[in-house]
Amino acid sequence: FWDQFSQGIYALPIHQDYAPSAYEEALEQLQQAAEKGNYLALRLYGLVYFNGWGVVQDKDKGFKMVVQSIDEAKAWDKATQI
Repeated sequence: FWDQFSQGIYALPIHQDYAPSAYEEALEQLQQAAEKGNYLALRLYGLVYFNGWGVVQDKDKGFKMVVQSIDEAKAWDKATQI
């Protein structure tokens, strides 16, 4: 997201300085929501790791989190859309 967002008007160096703290804050909030049972937060948190958005990429960890979120949502009938 940030890679695309940082093009154009947001390409200023000051915005690049804020990107790491924005990732940290988002990760913290996603983690807290996932721990409270929010399956959508768990899915997004898994995608963060799968794609390496602001973290060291870990496709296995990310994939497991996405699969767990599908299980928790009982959404296997929509898995191909997720």
